[in-house]
Amino acid sequence: MRSSNLTRVLADAHPEYRIGSLSQDNCRERAVRGRLRDILPRNDSSFQILLSGVSTEGRRLPLIRFGSGPIRLLLWSQMHGDESTATLALMDMLSFFARGGLAKAGMGSLAERCSLYMIPILNPDGAEVQTRHTAAGIDMNRDARRCVTPEARFLRNVHRIIHPSFGFNLHDQELSTVGNSSNLTAIALLAPAAEERRRVSASRKRAMQVASVMASSLKPLAEGRIGSYNDAFEPRAFGDMMQSWGTSTVLVESGHWVNDPGKEKIRLLNFVGLLSAIESIASGSFRKAGLKAYSDLQENGKRAYGVVVRGATVVHGPSFRIKADIGFQLERLKGRVIARIREVGDLRDFGAMLSIKGGKVIVNSSKVRIGDAVQINKLNKMLGTNLAW
Repeated sequence: MRSSNLTRVLADAHPEYRIGSLSQDNCRERAVRGRLRDILPRNDSSFQILLSGVSTEGRRLPLIRFGSGPIRLLLWSQMHGDESTATLALMDMLSFFARGGLAKAGMGSLAERCSLYMIPILNPDGAEVQTRHTAAGIDMNRDARRCVTPEARFLRNVHRIIHPSFGFNLHDQELSTVGNSSNLTAIALLAPAAEERRRVSASRKRAMQVASVMASSLKPLAEGRIGSYNDAFEPRAFGDMMQSWGTSTVLVESGHWVNDPGKEKIRLLNFVGLLSAIESIASGSFRKAGLKAYSDLQENGKRAYGVVVRGATVVHGPSFRIKADIGFQLERLKGRVIARIREVGDLRDFGAMLSIKGGKVIVNSSKVRIGDAVQINKLNKMLGTNLAW
């Protein structure tokens, strides 16, 4: 099946297999574990929970296998607790596998050619309180060398046990644009370097080819919104270390989409991109992909804000009155989303998750200053809007 056809088939199929009871708001260990019980069929040898690790605070880290083929793939998500988009897509994929989606999509031989090993949520303690770090305050993706956290040791031991040929390191990234454009980056891809010189080894080349497949498969759904991630070598990061261990690893960073605070569009792109990549590995077609679709990707840029109010009236004192744009950066603070004012001026070349016409908005610059944090309810009052994040 040609990649463009498969893209359409998978995109059309996603609503049927999407697990509606899971979202960014409730993607925690207990909810994921409950959905796994619902999804995974009993007495089906295609599925198996092989072993479980234990987090710092005692939460379970399940390793799920699907398929029985000789090509082994390892996919892990949410090693940063507040990055759940790909976790949702992995759960949708498990639903797809369990409910006959492969056969309907013409991918029936995948389970005979591949064994997929999936860790849906690697940092459940961080997920519980919506923070990047583990309960011990450690960034797990800077613990690949020492593995002092139980979560990092679990991932390293899984790698040693299964010796995967391919790996998918799944994250969410901060708000970015494709290069210097105003297009929000929806997905950023990287075949990470395995050492300081960033040479293209045979393992890394395979990862680049798979990333090319993903870029090509996502183009019909997000043309101009697929970027690349910086490939500076980081010896403490798991993606870089996996590459150095001989596992062809692709980093997938989930970005943002206009007017989609729940990141449902990005969830769909993960579902389509990952399944397209896995199918290309199962069939061997990735070897014909070339590198151009990957090498042509522009690196993440920083020309976007969470909210931009366009053409607001800014006043200062009795005589100063101008039209200007206002850029707000969205942040999570103690479980609440706040908007912080980052720039006032000409932002016509900047993208935004949400653009608001500011014709009726009047801002007094003596009362609202750069760097001020505004709660969403106060921002709504200021703008006359009804934003909900």
